[in-house]
Amino acid sequence: MEKTEYTKLRTKVLGIIEGLTLFESAYFDVRRAIIYAEQIHSNQRRDGNPEFSHQLEMLSLALSLHNSLLNPYAVYMAIIIHDTIEDYPEYQQELSRMFPDTVKYGRTLSKFIDNDSDDKTYYEYFNQISECEVCSVVKMIDRIHNLSTAVGVFSAEKLAEYCDEVEKYFVDMVHTAKNKFNQREVYEVLKFMLQTEVRTIRNFLKMIAAKEIEDNMRIRSEDLISKLKGA
Repeated sequence: MEKTEYTKLRTKVLGIIEGLTLFESAYFDVRRAIIYAEQIHSNQRRDGNPEFSHQLEMLSLALSLHNSLLNPYAVYMAIIIHDTIEDYPEYQQELSRMFPDTVKYGRTLSKFIDNDSDDKTYYEYFNQISECEVCSVVKMIDRIHNLSTAVGVFSAEKLAEYCDEVEKYFVDMVHTAKNKFNQREVYEVLKFMLQTEVRTIRNFLKMIAAKEIEDNMRIRSEDLISKLKGA
């Protein structure tokens, strides 16, 4: 993402938030949180984009679902700080003072710090998220954007692992949340986007595997021809 593209995205998101403040003053906190978190997330993502572009892209998608969200304000706030507690724990106390009602979402979304990351632990993590109308939406949007930028950054094995996680954990989480919270349209839209990203990556991995097979066959053929010529 070029600097101009980042600036355009930032301006777009802030502009929409400014418009929302005309109807509800609480959205001034969203703007304040964006400015604050952007200063913390000042590094680069693995794909080379500014670190905070992740949150801005997520916000852009969430804002498009504004009228269908049960608690859009909380979703936006959770998106902004969802990685802060996990990646920059030294800011947790300050975040708690500035945005006390939002930090709980960040804690729920933060991956457990446990070397024994077995299935049971993962299921408990996603089950907890499925019980929250805010975190369940944020988690889906987070994975959608991460998958959309993963090809070319992660290995084939890691890409397959991310896709497996969606099929193993996200599907059940969405099913539970969809039946529990009255924002079915949101879950359906995000589920479709998530499954589309998974299909795209699966197809990419099939192409890579086929190319490897083709290359191996060509190498073996060349070796055989070389041996026959030398015989």
